[in-house]
Amino acid sequence: MSDITTITAAIGGVKTALDIVKTLYDLDVATQQAELRAKLVELREALTDAKGALIDSQELLREKDSEIARLHGALAFKGKLVRHVNAYYETNEEGEPAGIAYCPRCEDVDHRAIPMIKNGNRTMCCPECKTAIPFQRTPEERRKEGR
Repeated sequence: MSDITTITAAIGGVKTALDIVKTLYDLDVATQQAELRAKLVELREALTDAKGALIDSQELLREKDSEIARLHGALAFKGKLVRHVNAYYETNEEGEPAGIAYCPRCEDVDHRAIPMIKNGNRTMCCPECKTAIPFQRTPEERRKEGR
């Protein structure tokens, strides 16, 4: 059973317990049983706190699962990137840099592949961190141009 499924089941169980406590609390109980009512109030508060903590844990697990999935994807993609001059590129069938340039700063520091945008004829700029680098052609682009 996954952590999220377990926590979801626990939340359901706590909710059921809270419903039972509410039913017991609403019963017409004699005044000599005031202590029982006080304990039921304590139980209800404890269960409510537990439910809140489980909901918080469930959200945290979802966030972590999402981050893990993002990192797995980034790691798989990173294995396909090579550094050429001052940017990262995917490789073609020959293992040469090809395609669009990815920001070297974002890849090296944040481990995120952010495509560079041509900023005029001579530079490329990262839309995330604003790193600017001179535009360069990959070996594949040079072959296509006949150079």
